[in-house]
Amino acid sequence: MKFTNSSRARRAVALGAGSLTALAGLTVYGATSAHAADDKPIDIVLGVGSNQSEKIVHWYTHASAQQSVQISEGATFNAATAKTVVATSAPNSVRDSETDSAAKKDDGSAETLTGQTGFYNAHVALHDLKPGATYSYRVGSSDGSAWSAPYTFSTGTADQNSFTFAAFGDPQIGSSGYTHLDGRGWATTLDYIAKNAPQTELLVSTGDQVEHANNEYDWSNWADPDNSAAGDGSSISPVLKQITYAPQIGNHEGAYSDNVNGVSTPSGRAYNQHFTVPNDDQNALFTRTSDGGTTANRPGGDYWYTYKNVLFIDVNSNAYADQVGGNADAAHAAYIKDVVEKHGTGTKWQVVTFHHAIYSPADHANDADNSQRRKDLTYTMSQEGIDLVIQGHDHAYSRSYELKSSAAGTAPNKANTAEQPGAEAVVTGPGGVIYVTADSASGSKYYDLTTPDTSKNGGDYGPDALAGKNDANQTRHWANSVESQTYTPTFVQVTVTGDKLAVKNIASQDWDADTNAAVKTKKAGQRIDPSTTKAYTDDVLAALGDQRPEFAADPHHMQTAGALSDSFTLGGGNTNAFPDSGVKTIEVPGATVTVTAQPTAVPTATVTVTAPPVPAPTVTVTSTVTKTVITEKQVEKKITQLTKQIKKAKGAKKASLKAQLAAYQQIRSQF
Repeated sequence: MKFTNSSRARRAVALGAGSLTALAGLTVYGATSAHAADDKPIDIVLGVGSNQSEKIVHWYTHASAQQSVQISEGATFNAATAKTVVATSAPNSVRDSETDSAAKKDDGSAETLTGQTGFYNAHVALHDLKPGATYSYRVGSSDGSAWSAPYTFSTGTADQNSFTFAAFGDPQIGSSGYTHLDGRGWATTLDYIAKNAPQTELLVSTGDQVEHANNEYDWSNWADPDNSAAGDGSSISPVLKQITYAPQIGNHEGAYSDNVNGVSTPSGRAYNQHFTVPNDDQNALFTRTSDGGTTANRPGGDYWYTYKNVLFIDVNSNAYADQVGGNADAAHAAYIKDVVEKHGTGTKWQVVTFHHAIYSPADHANDADNSQRRKDLTYTMSQEGIDLVIQGHDHAYSRSYELKSSAAGTAPNKANTAEQPGAEAVVTGPGGVIYVTADSASGSKYYDLTTPDTSKNGGDYGPDALAGKNDANQTRHWANSVESQTYTPTFVQVTVTGDKLAVKNIASQDWDADTNAAVKTKKAGQRIDPSTTKAYTDDVLAALGDQRPEFAADPHHMQTAGALSDSFTLGGGNTNAFPDSGVKTIEVPGATVTVTAQPTAVPTATVTVTAPPVPAPTVTVTSTVTKTVITEKQVEKKITQLTKQIKKAKGAKKASLKAQLAAYQQIRSQF
């Protein structure tokens, strides 16, 4: 087991630091016992590493002293045997926006907040953790003056073909205006998973952890949410310190400018201070947004990791299309292709996450930027054999049909025209991809489902011709098999096995629970005027504010904890890469390799390319296989594998491997 600080030191350019009055004790809603006005760490998160054997722990502290992690194997922390690893830490320097927060207490009265400064962010990467093991750890000042409570985590089972992860739509703490209440709803979802799905090994974000990018009151209610029965802050949910969390940046963490009382401040870098991610690519195009800012102030980036037999790729969709400096969507597509081809070997499934749902069912369904992403990204998803794309942003749930894009720059079509709405089993064929939009995981905000509108974006997201309605009794959008809005916090559970993914959308609490903030405070769900049975217009609803009437008694609103609004299995895995058209037969030393694909424009085309003889000295490569069906993706993987083997080989073995490499390079040149 090896412990090091992460190789990428964070830039100290984000976050208005401080956790306001909550840090001073239990005098306001949102205060928690973890938030004392001292040097003890707060906002501790057990983050994802490059693979199952690595974790990255993040936290905040007021202490200027050197920070460390102490870790011991076993379910009980043992200070005497614990190993210590020094953290990378830096001061937070961006102006705090908390003093300008309009947050309310749970009872609706104004929250009194006092901004604080002087926080430091710290992180440590823990390497070479054993599979199937349990560890206990604490974080804090190396001199022992301020340690956190100890927390325990498991590295997951040793079975590389089976595990469960949970994906979240926007918690967006602070969105309802009742920040502490939003945190309580989020804690309810986290605790539900820990209690009812203890096999969960990974938590996957789709973005918008918080409403305000640099507001530490929002962040503290996200990272250390109150789970006390009385809502008095006497306890917090420990789940984010115990189950591995893979963050995703959303638009609320990613905008450049937080305009507070007329003062524009660099925004979003709080996200980078709270999270250090593995294999982080800070390409300027991956951090750029339409509202600009310098590289030092722009948050996010693209990153990837593997967990058992799944390759996860996280894309910062805040950067898209033609922006200053280049086309970010094209760069994202190239990144996905490169990661799959270099790191997909040995994985069965490929999952992509980003924030802006391109087949969402609600408020953002017809956004022009999402229409653009449909054209820019879907061909790469099909071409590279991506199985599942999980997104957020629209605060409603949807599951697409199996969609397939056959040409760059065009949106996809249904891969299987016979697929029916709500199908319980789907198998992705070559190029088929399922797109899921996750609803709110906290209850801070919901969007009503929308009727397809063919007047927008050239009519690219119109109605489905197949019978079947969404939850609002409206026609679904053509791309979606399921559209649902239960106005209840949910999470997407994905159970991975060797031959399928089992996907469920699960309610984490009752729809009328006190911790369902948007419903409790009448911020969502009421579209019908009960006195006239006519729909309220958006401007009337906005004017009603907290005086909005209660929900209409519609059965799909009346969800209870554990209820499913969707459940299906997905088969396919790494067999669903979309092949090129035509047939290529390439003769190479010692073997004939036939590359076969489904013909398209030229159904009977056959191209035979004979490679030149290997220059003297001649090396004969023998093979008992005379014909092998192989794709371009497999050729690239084989070249990478041979290149690594050559570095370690000697003598005749090395010469043989070089001859094989030359043969495969010849094959690659013919694609």
